[in-house]
Amino acid sequence: MTYVVRTNDRNNQHESKLIQHLGIISGIFNECRLSDLIDRHIEQKRRKVMVGQAVQAIILNALGFTGRALYLTPRFYANRPVDLLIGKGLGAQDLHDSSLGTALDTIYEFGITELFFRAAQKICNG
Repeated sequence: MTYVVRTNDRNNQHESKLIQHLGIISGIFNECRLSDLIDRHIEQKRRKVMVGQAVQAIILNALGFTGRALYLTPRFYANRPVDLLIGKGLGAQDLHDSSLGTALDTIYEFGITELFFRAAQKICNG
């Protein structure tokens, strides 16, 4: 098991969060800039969790070897460093079923196959 340990200089307190293999997957996701590719094609309407970040959160949740329902996603991320894995300024409470569900709805409205094709083409072409 791998942990991220942070120190709060003010209170001299330590905080550890479980990261495991999700850090590698998140790093590959970020290196390919997949969130940015998705967000370029999907209209963002006043969202704290962007659609690309929601997709990343859902993928990491699925690869965390859990078969939990979407509404339990915040529980999965409760002991993980969401700001490192998904994006700065986000916490486990932001990854609720409403924010993730509306992201999935938006992707469906755009066209799942079309979005996949555009993202895959961009990644393959560099």
